[in-house]
Amino acid sequence: MKERFQFNCEKTEERKSWTTAGLGAAAEGHRTVSEGHDAAGAGSCWCSSLREFKRLRNVIFCGMMGALSIILSYVGTIRLGPTMRIGVGEIPNVMIDYLFGPAAGMIFGGVMDIVKYMLNPDGAFFPGFTLSAMAGAAIFGFFLYRRKLSFWRLLAAEALVKAFVNVGLNTVWLNMLYGKGFLALLPPRIISNLIQLPLDTILLWLVLQAVSRTIQPELRRGQS
Repeated sequence: MKERFQFNCEKTEERKSWTTAGLGAAAEGHRTVSEGHDAAGAGSCWCSSLREFKRLRNVIFCGMMGALSIILSYVGTIRLGPTMRIGVGEIPNVMIDYLFGPAAGMIFGGVMDIVKYMLNPDGAFFPGFTLSAMAGAAIFGFFLYRRKLSFWRLLAAEALVKAFVNVGLNTVWLNMLYGKGFLALLPPRIISNLIQLPLDTILLWLVLQAVSRTIQPELRRGQS
């Protein structure tokens, strides 16, 4: 009787170990599938964004936004010194990021940065700022493209762009370009971006709300 009880206990422990191993394998498989889905989603977003340029209507709209971006860079920008400026020139860029995604936005942002410099050279050309324009477009595109428009999502994207691109990358480029100390450039840039963050977010929110109700349906209608 004692041996039978011991044998049953051993079988029970063996079943528990099999069950635990099975659950662990299932959980690991679920994590692998989830990671695969996330990677596939990111790749699909990138490829889908690139395919936006296959439609002539989208290319024409990008050209119109490029022209608007150039105009706003002249009339909608205020210089606060050689290393700082504020303005509304980013609105056309964010519209492209929202409508056509990160890949299209990066191409648009990079091209427009070079075109604006060629039209109005301001010192030596520095490719770091072109890289910053593309990085900002990628962030806005990944946050906004084919997602439900949300004020908090837009605020998160705007905050990340201002922290990583404006305060981070651009301060590094200015330090390399002008030779000024990084820490000396940092405080006024942090303050100006903190002030601009709520204002820019509200302005972009109002613009993108209008875009989602008017321009986006028309562009999608042309795709059907």
